[in-house]
Parts: sequence; structure tokens; C-alpha cells
Amino acid sequence: MSIQLAQALSEDGSRVIIIDADLRKSGMLNNISLKAKCQGLSDYLSGQCRAEEIICTTDMEKLDAIISGPFPPNPTELFRTEHFAELIRKLREQYDYVLIDTPPLGSVIDTAVIAEQCDGIIWVISYGLISRGLALEIKSQMDLCKCPVLGAVLNKVELKNSGYYGRYYGKYYGEYYGGVQSEETGEKRNRRARSRRRKR
Repeated sequence: MSIQLAQALSEDGSRVIIIDADLRKSGMLNNISLKAKCQGLSDYLSGQCRAEEIICTTDMEKLDAIISGPFPPNPTELFRTEHFAELIRKLREQYDYVLIDTPPLGSVIDTAVIAEQCDGIIWVISYGLISRGLALEIKSQMDLCKCPVLGAVLNKVELKNSGYYGRYYGKYYGEYYGGVQSEETGEKRNRRARSRRRKR
């Protein structure tokens, strides 16, 4: 979801950089195209390279990325170093938006440490995989960081099984394949629209 948000902001004309801060089980590199191989965040935080060496250009205009790099044995300690705080300060001066993709909230403390350098948090919650009690517990942890929750995104919702709204939006949007509506569904909708106009 963070990659889609970064792409949307860059398409709107903003200078954006997305940071893969999951130094334990990263997956962002599989979902983004880089123009050249770069060193990663863990390389910089451990003092092995300069900040300029970890900023990668993507195949999208105005969107850069920082990959996680090799998985270190001590991610939480690395985020507590001055290196991380200094990196965020530099990026704030260069970009309109700095997006940080973190490990799952509640599983490790990394996210709480990262949040101390952020202006706000957007939760991404997978439908049916988190209880209300756990969500409230995580919210309490984030309150200690004094980092406001800007909003939440509920993903992995099956519209066909989600009651009235699932039926409504499923009917309205029709069948989509990879984000593109099928020509057959679009044609059916056009025929219905022409029929309504004739009846008027």
C-alpha cells in the first residue's frame, strides 16, 4: 500500500522518497523497479556508506527509494542512532514527502522507534487478521511516541462477502482485472445508460 501511495503522490507532481525500513523481513524490493543497484538503509545506519549512496532512482519520475539492505542482527539499535535521525532531516529538505514502510505494528519495537522521527502514522490493517483489542493496544503504544495517527487503510477486503457495501460497490465497479475494467463489463454499462436515455 505504501508504494501505491508514493506513486500517487509523485504522479501528482510531488517529490517523494519511500524508505523500506523493515530490516527483518523486507519485501518492497519485489514491488518496485530501480534504475540501478544501490546500497541499503542498513549499510548506511551501520556506517558503511554515505546517505547519498543509498538513494535509488526508480522508473517513475519524481519517485526515489531507499531499500532495506542486508538484514542486520540489531535493527532496533540502528534506528536509535543519530544516523537515522540525520537521514530523515536531510530527506525532509530534499523531498515533499518522506514515506517510511515499517515492520508490522505490535510485532517488534522498531516501528515505535521509527515513529519518533515522523509527523504521523497511517495504519494498514488487513481485514480479519487483527482483533479490536490488539488494535487498541497498538494505538496505546503509538500514543507514547507522541506521533499522531493520521488515518487507517483496511485492505484485503472481499467485497462479495462484505454485506450491503460489497454488493453496492461490486455492482457499481463491475469486474476488474489488474486494475483495468473489462471491455465486456464497460459495454454492458454503456448499453444500460443508452437504454435509460431512450426511456426518458
